[in-house]
Amino acid sequence: MEKVTFDVKGTPLVGDLYKFEGKKRQPAVAIIGPMTYQKEQAPTEYAKRMADAGYTALAYDSRYRGESGGEPRAWENPAHKVADLKAAVAYLRSRDDVDPERVFILAICQGSSEAFRAAAELGNTVRGLATIAGHYRDRDRRPLPGQRGRYRVAYGRRLECAQGRRPGCEGKIRSDG
Repeated sequence: MEKVTFDVKGTPLVGDLYKFEGKKRQPAVAIIGPMTYQKEQAPTEYAKRMADAGYTALAYDSRYRGESGGEPRAWENPAHKVADLKAAVAYLRSRDDVDPERVFILAICQGSSEAFRAAAELGNTVRGLATIAGHYRDRDRRPLPGQRGRYRVAYGRRLECAQGRRPGCEGKIRSDG
């Protein structure tokens, strides 16, 4: 395993790169995990298996998580996850040991939503996309009757924390909303 760093809009992202020993230029896969993941969880397990199958596999921490930079910590931002995944693909394509025409995306659970968006935006620079236990967010879905107020309050609290306007959370998003 090789520890790697690349950046997106000036924020460093840290990843673990697993390589298949043998071929000079290998196909590669950028792996995005489920919501609130860190690279050492599901992405690493899949990266090891993909390397055994002949791929260079990148398990990385998205912004605000794990070893990667970004504030506030533990913030779930789908648009930033799309940008982070696109940066991971660009990083893989830039490596001398990767065949830039054979870079893939592997998405786990809720990372599938961001992976579909990133793949669509990247177009032909991604050779393929696979999802495992895909969960696809419907951003237009309306809350069930009686839940609208709860969503609004929870979102407002998280936004105040992220902006540093909520006393006691020091810019971190708390699990109690």
